[in-house]
Amino acid sequence: MVLVWLRPDMAPFQWLLWLHLPLLMFHEAEEYVLSPLSFKEFANLKTRLGLGTDPEFPLDEGYVFQVNIIIAWPIIIIGAILANIAPWVGFSMIWFELAINNVMHTIFSRGKNLRTIQDFLPIHSS
Repeated sequence: MVLVWLRPDMAPFQWLLWLHLPLLMFHEAEEYVLSPLSFKEFANLKTRLGLGTDPEFPLDEGYVFQVNIIIAWPIIIIGAILANIAPWVGFSMIWFELAINNVMHTIFSRGKNLRTIQDFLPIHSS
């Protein structure tokens, strides 16, 4: 990482795009290895996305592999390589993670008791 950061011809933001992959790998280790209940099992058993009884439906190992290894990693690597030519490629994955992915995880991870917008908001009016 230091060698990438110290390259003189690198755009100021490009080292952030190269840092993205190790951070994603750390996040995936936390999500699937360190967590007592992996994200796949959590989504299938504890949220309204799954049925609550089958830890392999609708998300399965194929989904986890496809989304993380086949889609996310190459987009991040290609985005870091193309940072000087097409920076939107690298930042598209960051925007996806920040906007779409986090909103989706927040809504689904609130569990099956989310009924109204007041249940979603952390502050309730009395």
